[in-house]
Amino acid sequence: MVVPKISLKLFLAGVLVTLSCITINQAPKTWASIKYAKLVKQAQKVQVSETEEKLFNASGITSPLEQKVFSLRINNLSDEINTGNFSGLNLYEKHRKIYDLLYKKIYKDHYDEFTSDLNEIFSRNPKGNCVSFPSVHVMVIDNLSLERRIKNSGNHFFPYFDFEGREVDIETTEPNGDGFDLLANKDDPCLKKMNVEGLASAFHSNRGKKLIISGMWDKGEMELKKGIKRYKNFHGNYLNLGGLYLMRYDKNNSPDYLKKSIEYTKRAIKLYPYDPSAYNHLALARICQGQFTKAAMSIKMAMYVLEKTDFYEASRSKTDGVLSLFKQKAPDFDFDSVVIPYDIKRSVGME
Repeated sequence: MVVPKISLKLFLAGVLVTLSCITINQAPKTWASIKYAKLVKQAQKVQVSETEEKLFNASGITSPLEQKVFSLRINNLSDEINTGNFSGLNLYEKHRKIYDLLYKKIYKDHYDEFTSDLNEIFSRNPKGNCVSFPSVHVMVIDNLSLERRIKNSGNHFFPYFDFEGREVDIETTEPNGDGFDLLANKDDPCLKKMNVEGLASAFHSNRGKKLIISGMWDKGEMELKKGIKRYKNFHGNYLNLGGLYLMRYDKNNSPDYLKKSIEYTKRAIKLYPYDPSAYNHLALARICQGQFTKAAMSIKMAMYVLEKTDFYEASRSKTDGVLSLFKQKAPDFDFDSVVIPYDIKRSVGME
């Protein structure tokens, strides 16, 4: 069956959101300031920790001097927390104190989904998101010699700790106030344990996505593959590569790009089967191939995930758009007759 070329830009916007006015690896705006000059002088003898170095390098802070200055800022935050009777607090109280200070100094009113990398957190106009804020939190925890633990839900990361038989999650981007012990949902399958390498890999995912959106597809592809090389078990890099290859197919109609899109998207789903964007990508690729039964199954899976979790409620309109396209391309196909087998639902962990 020959399927006419279709435009995918509208639907890819669900993952590769159109961003304007984004500067990749923007240098700190405080570089020339007197305050920054003092920090540079103080930072000369600072030892950058292994955790910090991993996150700095992944986020684009590769200059040894910039790393030392950022590490000094982390040290200063840690020293401010480690005052009074901090050593006498129990674990819950210690983490509460850490969160309260970081929320006041960094997180509050500074969330920006489309910010660039770590260096903007301490810029003149501070910005951070669900990757950079948790990175700061993890570095401070590490600096205070507490055990660092991380979860992720898609591209959203949560520091957490164990206390009295339960996992206490910390939402660093909570817009309405207190994000400490916010989730209290140890058994939610959408929350996956992650390590520092996985958190670092998310910086590559974000940067690769921004490069692609800026029209620098080759550089974006290289960045995403760097993320996979750094940590092969974070799904975001695979998901964005799947989206990129759909865009490349949309440009030149090469079946090879569809095959690549399917390959990388399937890998993303295997690693993290709770993101409807991945099923939307897969459905689009199958529509382009004329494989409407497989496309319908992917759309049904996106709808199923949306039904079972509210983490990705914003993706519902994207799934509706893919379904609308499906019905345009296969008007006689009985979409309602497609049923997701129970063993597939069970394998996702939501039954």
